[in-house]
Amino acid sequence: MNRLRPFCLLALTLILFAAVAEAQAAAPPPDLQARLNQTYAGREVPLRNFYKGKKLEYDCHGNVIGTPRAGSWRDNGLFQIHAVQVTGSEVTLIGVRPEIRFVDGRLVDWQPADWKSLTIGVQRCGDNDAVLFAALAKVFIAPDEDFGALVSDADRKYVTAWRQQLVKGPQMTRVDSGAGVAGAYRVGSGASAPRLLQKRDPHYSEEARHAHLQGTVLLSVVVGTDSAAHNIKVLRSLGRGLDEEAIAAVKQWRFQPGMKDGIPVPVEVAIEINFHL
Repeated sequence: MNRLRPFCLLALTLILFAAVAEAQAAAPPPDLQARLNQTYAGREVPLRNFYKGKKLEYDCHGNVIGTPRAGSWRDNGLFQIHAVQVTGSEVTLIGVRPEIRFVDGRLVDWQPADWKSLTIGVQRCGDNDAVLFAALAKVFIAPDEDFGALVSDADRKYVTAWRQQLVKGPQMTRVDSGAGVAGAYRVGSGASAPRLLQKRDPHYSEEARHAHLQGTVLLSVVVGTDSAAHNIKVLRSLGRGLDEEAIAAVKQWRFQPGMKDGIPVPVEVAIEINFHL
């Protein structure tokens, strides 16, 4: 009987270890959950291709799974995100499609219709957050992206009204704390775009050079009032060390800050870094 005790204790230890490991794997990294909440929770974003349906699924590269039908921008183009859930295999965004009401062509009401509930699932490619955010950028249309040509003539006035709704107030985007970036504006929300003053070209990583990898890394950057780049995030990744080289280069750039009402303000912009051999 005593001989069995070490084996029983070992088995119990392994079971407990497996249970703890499983629980840790199921819990999302807190920094990823925080970034997703900051970027999407409580936001109203345009859905690319205006797909119909109450549940949409995408692979980890942002490609829609199945064959959902495209609808109109007015009825299916917007997604008001209430919550973001993260698991080891998928990110789920839960919300509603807002109902747009007009009287005589003028926006008079804007309320979510519960019967237009929508859940979007985006698969994760392992723990690569850059790939995940690049996939989400393919699922949704950026607020400053020109998508007027994608909508019908009948819907174009609704897009215009929605953009006007965005800039009232003005629309502010909160970002992580940092020097000169306590609250960042987007270009078009009453703030002018920063102007590049000093630039350093990125280095080519040896791994990318040997693989003959070329392309463009897309970064989201907040240009602070201190003329430096902050809160740099990868929106479109190339991998093989080129994302890191792009970030390292932009960190050394210097800008003339964006302006609002004659005062320097932090402004969020997208920057493309091209790599060619």
